[in-house]
Amino acid sequence: MSVTARAQYRFGHAYLIAPLAVLALVGVTACSSGSSTSPGAGASGGAGATGSVVVAHAAGVNGEAVESLLKQFTAETGIRATGATLSDTDYGAKVQLVAKTGKSDYDVALGMPTDVFQLTAPSGIYSQLDTSKWDKKDVDAMKAANLLGTNSAISQETAALLVSSSKVTKQPTSWGDFFDVTTFPGNRGLASGGLGVPVNVEYANIASGATADKLYPLDVEKGIEKIRTLLGNKAVLWDNAPKGIQDVVNGDTVMTWAYAPSALTALKNNQPIQVSAPPGTAVATGVGTGFKAGPNGPASAAAFLAWWFKAANQVKYTAATGYGIVVPSKEVLGQLTPDQLKYLPFAGQDAANYHVLNYEYYGAVGAGGQSNLATILTAWNKFRSK
Repeated sequence: MSVTARAQYRFGHAYLIAPLAVLALVGVTACSSGSSTSPGAGASGGAGATGSVVVAHAAGVNGEAVESLLKQFTAETGIRATGATLSDTDYGAKVQLVAKTGKSDYDVALGMPTDVFQLTAPSGIYSQLDTSKWDKKDVDAMKAANLLGTNSAISQETAALLVSSSKVTKQPTSWGDFFDVTTFPGNRGLASGGLGVPVNVEYANIASGATADKLYPLDVEKGIEKIRTLLGNKAVLWDNAPKGIQDVVNGDTVMTWAYAPSALTALKNNQPIQVSAPPGTAVATGVGTGFKAGPNGPASAAAFLAWWFKAANQVKYTAATGYGIVVPSKEVLGQLTPDQLKYLPFAGQDAANYHVLNYEYYGAVGAGGQSNLATILTAWNKFRSK
């Protein structure tokens, strides 16, 4: 099989999220730490409040949406918000440094890769979430959807099937169709590295007959062998969802999978694509949290998160991300169409089609003395080299 690499390998998600803000993508922006002035009594927000807050967030569609809302936060509260864009690779390295030193350049993290959070949480660097000033309806909805912990809010994002509407006349209905190059001829897009690789392999296993509840431990060899059935076609690799989508639009591929914010944004922009979530569709998660040792103190993080999770602000964020990530409150869900709701696992529509990636499994140490994720990536890189 010919494998065309479109970008360098990256560790972590191929895109990830912002709390309730899930996944996005690649790209690194230089970080500004902002003022280290303590917010003091004004940290709860409101007219006349002063101080600063530094918000680390994911890149891509979600990050751009966060940046647009930071300006509104400052205008409404008087607290100066500075954004810092981090790729998944940056998140891993920088947050592990915080765990080692006890010092953080950021007050808040949005869209932190779940595996990074799980690795560093035992160090005690995260503040307990203060939801006392959040809307109770939003808190109850998030708890009911298992999206709220003691020190983190979980974001979810689907890894949806995306098809060229100009090249494919019949809409695929399963991940088996994704690998069926006889019925659906043409090149396929796949993630090049990081946690996108297990998604590739999971979908290959599902296409071979595995059910989502029986995926783990993941049969890596079986999955890679299924990917080999794309023989005669090229697997065009992408390291971020927008690039994979653009390959479909350009005609370089006829199908790929992509994270919902990027996929739905492309759909909203009238790109010639179709998006669906067949049975077995994976759900990636990210984390929103506050640091105990941020430059402006826990109060600044609490003030920002209380503002961020207001339904009115999440409606704005939802629209800015192409309706990819939302807080499951009635106020936010009421803004969405039935087609948009299909890609939100917690909305209750087609919920049986989804499974959440098992981050504990991927982070666990296997028989070879390395994590299961590392073992899968080693097998993938060996496959790519042939």
